[in-house]
Amino acid sequence: MTRISIFIAIAVLVCSGAGICAQNDLKQISDSGFTVSYPAGMDAQAGRILAIAKTSFTSPLDVQRQIVLLLSNTDSLGGDIAMWLGQDGVKHTAKTRLDTYKMRAETLIRCFTNIHLVKAGDAAAGGLDAGVVRVVYDRDTNDFKMGIDSESTDKEAVKRSYLPVLVNADGTVREESIAVGGEVVFDSTKKSYGKKFDQMGLVADNGKTITLNGLKEIIQVIDHSNRSYYGINIVSEATISSRIARDRLLVFATGTGISLLSALLYLIAGVVATHRVAELERAMEHVGSNNLAYRVPVRGRGDEFEHIAIRFNQMCDELQENINKLYVNEIKQKNAELNALQSGITPHFLYNTLEAIRGKAHEDGNDTVVEFLVMMASLLRNLVRSHHRT
Repeated sequence: MTRISIFIAIAVLVCSGAGICAQNDLKQISDSGFTVSYPAGMDAQAGRILAIAKTSFTSPLDVQRQIVLLLSNTDSLGGDIAMWLGQDGVKHTAKTRLDTYKMRAETLIRCFTNIHLVKAGDAAAGGLDAGVVRVVYDRDTNDFKMGIDSESTDKEAVKRSYLPVLVNADGTVREESIAVGGEVVFDSTKKSYGKKFDQMGLVADNGKTITLNGLKEIIQVIDHSNRSYYGINIVSEATISSRIARDRLLVFATGTGISLLSALLYLIAGVVATHRVAELERAMEHVGSNNLAYRVPVRGRGDEFEHIAIRFNQMCDELQENINKLYVNEIKQKNAELNALQSGITPHFLYNTLEAIRGKAHEDGNDTVVEFLVMMASLLRNLVRSHHRT
């Protein structure tokens, strides 16, 4: 998305970094996280600049510190963004952009917390190496142009950055460092550093869509006039529309893909469930036809159907065991009843036989045989009784 971000200094421009000043034997004063380094004899100017920094930039720097804290683990955040979008390939891109935002915030913190007072004559004669803070001297107009390249990825340049607050030979602070009225101090296009912003009327167009250079642009204004600057975002309406259309297509494609995948998974689950249920039905048919040795195959899948199969097999084992026990007990009982019947029939038959013989012998007058048969029956009766007792 094409996006132009411009910050305009209205009253105070104070910019610094934890860099190295070209001057030697500097004194320092610090307060509330700000440090001002200055040559001897500029105590009053240093105190004034420190007071301006504390008043104007404490709150904005707190915001930048929160950004650094939130982006402390860009690798994890990049992974989260890729997961939310469902696109693993964007993790590296997301991390790279987050690292850029984090470094931008760190750069601004460095530039706004370390201030160096520099003699204007020294800066004009030898130039300044202020890292990402750019200072250009125009000999024809005797003016200095300043700007911050907060998009820089040069860590060494960031480390040596500082704010060169320029001081005239008479001890006055030059207007390039204070009350620069409408000068651009940050531009994401890197085209307007050190220039006057000639479209201050855009401040009144906050939230509106206007035509600039023949293109429709959306204006967003961050009003920090009480902090000495405005932030104006100028975004192309066409760019936003194309991005929305692309995102809409992406959402539609993602939703369609998820729907198709869900339908496919549902179909596969249905086929698998139908197969497993049919397998259980076949097992019940086998058992119902007295094939108690049949068991449902267990494949070690650990799902609900497998638990049902295991319980069904256990039930068949218990049923077969109970049937076997009942069958054996019935046979034993029949054998016992048969033995009892046989033991009851045999003595009775013998008694009747002996009694018939005795009756015949008595009719024939053979008393000896009668007596012998009576004794034999008594002996047999005693033997049967003794067998029953044991």
